[in-house]
Amino acid sequence: DKYYAVVLDNMASADIPDKDIETLSGFLREENGLFVIGGKNSYDRGEYNRSLIMNLLPVAIGEPKKKRDVAYFLIIMDLGASSGSEKIKTESSEEVSYLDIQKALAVDVVNTIAETSHVGLIEGSIVYADTDTGSQISIVSPISELGPKKQELSDKISKLGAFGATALRYASASAADLLKFQRGSKNIIIITDGNSPLYDQIPTLKNIEKAYQEGINTFVVGVGYNQSVDFLKKVADVGHGKYFFADHVNRLNILFGDKEDLSKNKPDLFIYD
Repeated sequence: DKYYAVVLDNMASADIPDKDIETLSGFLREENGLFVIGGKNSYDRGEYNRSLIMNLLPVAIGEPKKKRDVAYFLIIMDLGASSGSEKIKTESSEEVSYLDIQKALAVDVVNTIAETSHVGLIEGSIVYADTDTGSQISIVSPISELGPKKQELSDKISKLGAFGATALRYASASAADLLKFQRGSKNIIIITDGNSPLYDQIPTLKNIEKAYQEGINTFVVGVGYNQSVDFLKKVADVGHGKYFFADHVNRLNILFGDKEDLSKNKPDLFIYD
């Protein structure tokens, strides 16, 4: 009888001699079929990758390799006027503004994010005249791979100045819009002195909650001693992230990225999505 296909049912390569594989190869050249059924004795467990049978299969044999997700971070810098006017006196009696601390923390965060991640930074304040207009939030650095622009981004952060009014309600909405269509781990990092009025707090919480529904987590770094801690903790809570307190002494060492980077850094907190 004429056969049009051969079925290999859970067979190890050791059970298929080379001469049979040569015969099977000729069978296939005559436009016949081969159906290979998997099991505990076949494919990689049956050492097909060490056998001539590999030449007959339209697949690769072996352990699958995990493909890293790209991590996306959007940093919101609250540059409201209060961050420039409020100061902390150091042990050496030198006065340091909250804004200076925020900028130092932002550079710290940038330096600990994996360079293969994609990072962007936007301002979290608007000029007073636009407080009620929903003015467009300024993008300091668009979302792109961190490695090639790391030094440039740090330089831009160092040149930021305080102005206007805190507008986390607008910044959080803009951040979510920039992140929601990205594929991978998506995170918002808010660095703020926490002086956010009630009319700013309520819509901010709604925006962060909506962002989480779109797969975006939110982390909050509150600087100084005049911050609305309860509000900032609620932001982190609805954003399923973390809240951190920081001042000129309590600097953070947070590593965002891949666990392999732990060998290079010993963070206080490691965040991996």
